[in-house]
Amino acid sequence: LVTTMLPPTDCWIGVLSTTAVYGNHDGDWVNEETECHLETLDDRAQVWLNYEDRWKQRCASSERHVARKSLSIFRCAGIYGSTRSALHTVYRRGRRVEEGPENDNDASDNNNNSSITNRIHEEDIAQAVVASMMQWQSTSQQSNISTTSRAQIFNLGDDLPESREIVMDYASQLLAEASVTLPIRNSDDNNDNQKNRKTNNSRATRRGKDRKRVDNQKMKRVLLDGNHGGFSLLLYPTYQEGLKSILQDPRAPWANQMSQM
Repeated sequence: LVTTMLPPTDCWIGVLSTTAVYGNHDGDWVNEETECHLETLDDRAQVWLNYEDRWKQRCASSERHVARKSLSIFRCAGIYGSTRSALHTVYRRGRRVEEGPENDNDASDNNNNSSITNRIHEEDIAQAVVASMMQWQSTSQQSNISTTSRAQIFNLGDDLPESREIVMDYASQLLAEASVTLPIRNSDDNNDNQKNRKTNNSRATRRGKDRKRVDNQKMKRVLLDGNHGGFSLLLYPTYQEGLKSILQDPRAPWANQMSQM
């Protein structure tokens, strides 16, 4: 996609990336001006950073067309929403036959979970991207706009970085308070559990090595200022509001239990 010819006219280009490109900052805050610690990037993060650079290069080279390419790069924190969240993880893991209905703990949950992680609801990503589009549409109609290409980076994250352990505990609490019975996990599920455990361990290792807090002030100041599509606030400022909303989603796998209440 990056190597295809860009249109020879003014246009807005939005690219979704990841906050993983910042690398490890030992729990410090990172904003759009923060240096990416290349020596701490894993292969996945390096691919995303290269992807960003390719888009910057393509948009810069398009200046010969005498057209303005407005490139917005959205570095997303961990994405959650209606089909994937801490609630879904807790529910999917279920409980073993020998466990009581209140015991939904998994030993793998506690590995490397003390590290602060960052997240954002999918609906907040959507409104930030739409606001960026509308901002460009508005400014591109002004006669004094320069025809040179430009690129902006936005961190998309919520207001409360928090440890995965605390978020998972909160999800478990919400399901328990809603009297949702977790499905029973039988021994026949061992193969799937082993695959999930490998994936979880890989992610946990990455989280343990990649510690930072994502600053979202530019997103709120520039995109969620109320002037572009009326977006002025995060719909889900923290994981708590987000998970409470997802709990009530009629598409959720536990929705049939909620409807019986």
